[in-house]
Formats: sequence, structure tokens, C-alpha cells
Amino acid sequence: MKQQIKNLRDYAELAWASYFNLIYIDGQKTNDFTIGTERILKDGENIEKFEYYKALSKDYKDYFIYDDSLAFYPKLNGEFREIQTQNFAKRYTIKFHQPNTFSGFSATLFYDIQKDEYIVSFRGTEGIVSMDAFADIGLTFGKGDFQANALKQFLLDIAPILNNIDSSKITFVGHSLGGYLAVVAMQLCDTIDRTLCTDFNQIKFSASKVYTFNSPTIDGIDNMLMRFLANLLGNNIVEQILNPEKIVCV
Repeated sequence: MKQQIKNLRDYAELAWASYFNLIYIDGQKTNDFTIGTERILKDGENIEKFEYYKALSKDYKDYFIYDDSLAFYPKLNGEFREIQTQNFAKRYTIKFHQPNTFSGFSATLFYDIQKDEYIVSFRGTEGIVSMDAFADIGLTFGKGDFQANALKQFLLDIAPILNNIDSSKITFVGHSLGGYLAVVAMQLCDTIDRTLCTDFNQIKFSASKVYTFNSPTIDGIDNMLMRFLANLLGNNIVEQILNPEKIVCV
């Protein structure tokens, strides 16, 4: 019981972290960029080096990341307090981050150094007027396929990292819409017909568990889920069977 409570706390924290702007952590050296409080960079006096923990910290929320390749500087939006930030940054590394797509999809692949485990965290609804809010509305009315293509591409992107990892070391998590996407991703990985010659054959990994937080309940979601998968996979589904024993809903 104590271990399960600890797991819930850890996975809830990872689901929370998926909302943060982590685009400059994955695949790039953070020290290639500087950050500051000014919307327009005027001089070098009020800037500082960008580091991983600053993307997580509440102390740096609303700081601008000075990326001159963009028309508008993106903002940091971390919400962790000091001790939480330090502990998280020491324990988890980011293996892959998918920033917002046009549909509002975003997800992050974390690696837990302490437990030697990979956690895929799917972001939920970011804001009232964001594209993923429309995805939430579509889900409410039984059409959860708004982010289908983005989800497919994300799974293909992380396949080279996870394909040789045992499923016991892979967990999917998500809050709100992100929890729904975590369940869909789990079911997609479990139902791919790998005897067919399709792009999906590149996805050879699966999750041992899915943790959802404040997400649509699994009861009654089966038909909607299967419509989503049918749209995503077409004829590339072996069995349309949900695996509820893998899912922990909080």
C-alpha cells in the first residue's frame, strides 16, 4: 500500500510536469540559450543562463527564453517549488519532448534514474482557448480523434528509444485529456497487428501500467476508444479489447 501511494505521488508529479515548457531541454543544450524578464532583449545586464531546473521552477515562471530564431520569445511556466524542483531535476531526465502541435498535443518521455523506468507523460488541456480544449470538447461528444495523427507520430518518434525496453519498465501517465490519451496510446501499442507491413510496425514497445488523473472514466469509454483506434489504425488492429487491469484511475 505504501509503495502504491508513493507511485501515485510520483506519477501525479510527472503528469503535472508535462504542462511545463520543456522544449529547450530535449535534444538541445540549455546553456545555448539565456533567459530574462524582459519581453524585448535590450542588453545583457538582466539575463542569465538557462538550465533544466529553471524550466521546472516557479521562481522562473514567466521568464522569457531568448531564442532569436523565433518571432516571439516563449515563456517558462514551471510551477514546482525549490525543494521539489531540485529533487525532480536530479531524479528525472528528458529523453524526448513533443511541444505543442497545431492540434494542441504535447507529451514528454521521462527517464527515472532512481527506478530505471521510462514514463511517458501526456499533457492535458492547457487553456480555455487552446486547441486541446477543442479536443476535450470533441471527447465529450464522443469524437476523441482530434489529436490522433499527433499521437501516432509521437509514438513513432519515441519508438527507437523504447523498442528494446521491457514493458515492465514503461508507464504511461496523464491528467484530464492527457489521461485519455495515455489510455489510447496503451491500447494502440497493445493492438497493433505487427504481421502487416505498415509504419506502425516500428512501434514494438508497450506500457505495463497507465495512471490517469481526473480523466474520463474507463467505464463507457470503450466504444469511443475503439472509434479512435479504428480511425488511427484502420485495419491494423488485432483485437479491439481494452485492458482495464493495466489502468489505474485517480
